Amino acid sequence: MKYVKNCPQCSNTIEFTCKGNLNRSIRNNKVCKSCAQENLKKSSTYSDRNKRISEGRIEYFNNLSESEHNLQKDKMSNSISEKYKNRSNEWKNNWKEICSITTSKRWEDPEYKKRVSNTMKDNNWSKREDSKEIYQKSIDTKIQKYGKSSGHGKCKYYKVDEVICYGLSEKKYIDYLYSNNLELPKNTNAIKTPIGYYTPDFEFEDFFIEVKSTFTFNVLIGIQSYSKTKKSNPLQLEKIKWISDNIKPIKIFIVDNNTIKEVKL
Repeated sequence: MKYVKNCPQCSNTIEFTCKGNLNRSIRNNKVCKSCAQENLKKSSTYSDRNKRISEGRIEYFNNLSESEHNLQKDKMSNSISEKYKNRSNEWKNNWKEICSITTSKRWEDPEYKKRVSNTMKDNNWSKREDSKEIYQKSIDTKIQKYGKSSGHGKCKYYKVDEVICYGLSEKKYIDYLYSNNLELPKNTNAIKTPIGYYTPDFEFEDFFIEVKSTFTFNVLIGIQSYSKTKKSNPLQLEKIKWISDNIKPIKIFIVDNNTIKEVKL
């Protein structure tokens, strides 16, 4: 036989296996587990406890060598991955649904949005003194894994014959060559220059190809910018010039609507 009462805080049903537990819960005005957890999170005791744990973890990881730190992260990552793999499909689908509902509810709260926004601003790695080193390390890692880096942005990619095109401008250029029975270039990997890595869009035997729209070409030469408050970064242009002078020429083509034309720097 089951004994039940409603949670005095949220009114959800709480079940008990014996009447003694029910009576004790009623006398002590006990709430359900969910409400108890929420109340604990709001308490100063919970906050102080989490602060102590956080400080302890930071101190522990700060005292580890880089190799030990990476080993710990790999162990935790592998453990979580293995645990998730062994779950049933029903559990995984249920977990995804719960995460989706929880995330939606959080983002309905204006205070939550404000906290996340402030946290992101305060912890923006681009403001750090070593931001360039961090960005370069991310690029190096991508190049080691995939042979190239897509830089900051992401775009849709297409495949024409055996050539991969990142974005519509590149696809239109390759489509033009293909429809006119012209030789197709090949995709190429990142090239290391004295001022960082650069990946041309395509490569022929005697030269590289860089495909731009009118806007991105204007950004390249500094007439326009992706940012409303900052000037365009000249690094890409400097890399193109260095590769043209030291490896082989880079030809630039502007693709707009149905027109394709080569431009000179």
